[in-house]
Amino acid sequence: MKRKNVFNCGITSEAFHVHHIVPLAIGGTNRLTNLSLLCEACHGLVHDTNFLKLGYLKKRAKEYKDQFLQDNISMKQRILKARKQGYSDYQIELKIKDQFKNDPYTKGVAFHALKEVMEEERESIIALNL
Repeated sequence: MKRKNVFNCGITSEAFHVHHIVPLAIGGTNRLTNLSLLCEACHGLVHDTNFLKLGYLKKRAKEYKDQFLQDNISMKQRILKARKQGYSDYQIELKIKDQFKNDPYTKGVAFHALKEVMEEERESIIALNL
């Protein structure tokens, strides 16, 4: 896969690796919110670092996951409030892109929350039509 640059070092014109922030082995998922794009060198550094062997990552992963779940709930509430105010999902998406353009974590949480809200709505409509 190629992209203009990767998240960690900003290198350009190189194939990138998909890194699991919370490893699958300790409960991580393949969801976009748990993935990061890294160049081969940075990906190797992440996996060669001693703190992985010391259990630091497992502790940090749980903290990250707990924080993400809290942030996701808060963001879903903000999205539902914006919908009640008459904003379309497209308008909410544009607002997310603009408001969090310099904050990739919050932008990721916001897009994840918007996707969940839309999926929940779709599931409710399907259930009502049965």
